[in-house]
Amino acid sequence: MDLEERPKCPECGGDIQINSKYWRSVKHLRLFDYRTVIKLKCYQVKCKDHGLKTITCSLAKKGNSTSNMLRRYIYEMNKILQEKYVSKYFGVSPDTVKRIDKEFIRKKMKTRSLSPEIIGLDELSIGDGQTNYIHILSDIGDKEVIDIGEGRKQKDVDKTIESNKSVLGNVKFAVMDMWEAFANSIKKLSDDISIIFDKFHIVKKLNKAIDELRKTIKKKATGREREAIIGKKYILLSRKENLSEKGETRLSELEKLNKPLYKAYLLKEKFFKFWKYKTKGWAKRFFNKWKEEVEKHNLKDLLSFTETIENNSKGVYNYFAPDQSFSMGYVEGVNNKARHLINRGYGYNDKKYLFLKIIQQCSESMKYFNIDNVHKENFP
Repeated sequence: MDLEERPKCPECGGDIQINSKYWRSVKHLRLFDYRTVIKLKCYQVKCKDHGLKTITCSLAKKGNSTSNMLRRYIYEMNKILQEKYVSKYFGVSPDTVKRIDKEFIRKKMKTRSLSPEIIGLDELSIGDGQTNYIHILSDIGDKEVIDIGEGRKQKDVDKTIESNKSVLGNVKFAVMDMWEAFANSIKKLSDDISIIFDKFHIVKKLNKAIDELRKTIKKKATGREREAIIGKKYILLSRKENLSEKGETRLSELEKLNKPLYKAYLLKEKFFKFWKYKTKGWAKRFFNKWKEEVEKHNLKDLLSFTETIENNSKGVYNYFAPDQSFSMGYVEGVNNKARHLINRGYGYNDKKYLFLKIIQQCSESMKYFNIDNVHKENFP
C-alpha cells in the first residue's frame, strides 16, 4: 500500500473514515552485519458497512513482531541450525523461533499431496519406561513421514491410522516390526495389504539372540574360557567385514576358547545371505538349512529366533514377493534421524514440536534449505 494514498476499506474497498494513525516497529532481515528494524504506518479506520478495521502494511502480519520475509528466513535457517543459534543470530527469542517454525511446518504439511502405496510403521522409544513410546507412519515410496502418534498399543496406532485414512486408500504394502498391534491396525485398514517384516528388525532380533547366548555361556564358563567371552559383546554383534584388525584377533581367541559362541557368530554372519535370494522358495530352502545347523549345535537362544521367524513366516517371506521391488532402508533411516533430533535438543517438554521436526527433517518435500522460499510471498 502506498502510504501517501488514502486507505480504503480492506473488506469492500470503499471509502472510510480514518480514526487514528500509528507506527509499529518490526524486525526485518539483517543488513550486512546489522540487525534491522523497520517502521510501518498503520491506520485504524471505520467503514459504514464493516465497522472498525485496522489497516497495516503487507510486509508484516498484524500482531507479529517480525516481518514476513524474516519469518520465512527463520523457518529456512531452523532446518539446518538449532533454534538457540537462529534465535541469537536474528535477535528474537527461542519461543518466537519455535512458534514460527511450528506454524510454517503445519502449513507446509497441508500442501503435500500424499497417496502412498507402500507405508512404514515403526516404533521409537523417547525415554525410559513403556509409556514413552511413539509410532511413526511413513510413505516409503515418496519418503515422507505422514504422521506420528504417541504409544505403541493397538488403540494408539488405530487412532493414527483412522486420522490419516483419507490418504491411505491406495496402500498395497506395509513394512513394520513383528509387533502384533501394528499388524492388527493395518488389517483393519484393509485385508488386501501385504505386511512385510523389515530386515532391520529381524537383524535386531537375531543380534538379541546372540547376546542372550553370550550371557548364558558366560554364566557357565570359567577360567580362560570366561576371560575370552568378557568384552566380546561389540565384536559378536558386528559384521565381520566391519571388524578392525584388533577385533579379528579377539574373534580368533574366541574360536580357540569357546567353539559354541564362535559357531553362533558364524551362523549369524551366514544368515545375512537370506536377503540375497530373489524368490520365496529359495529363501525358505536357505532358512531351513540354516535352522538345521542351529539344531545340530543345540544353540537354544538361536532356536528361539528360528521359532520367531517361523511364527511370523508370512510377513517375513513377503519380502521376496515378485512385486516387491522397493528399498526398505527409509524406515530405518527415519528411526535414526528421529533419535538424532531427540539428542539434538528438541526434548520431551514439547512433544508436538518434536513430532513436527521429525516430520519435517525426514520428509523429502520439507527437509531441504531453500533460500528462494524467503522471497515467495505465498510460501508456504
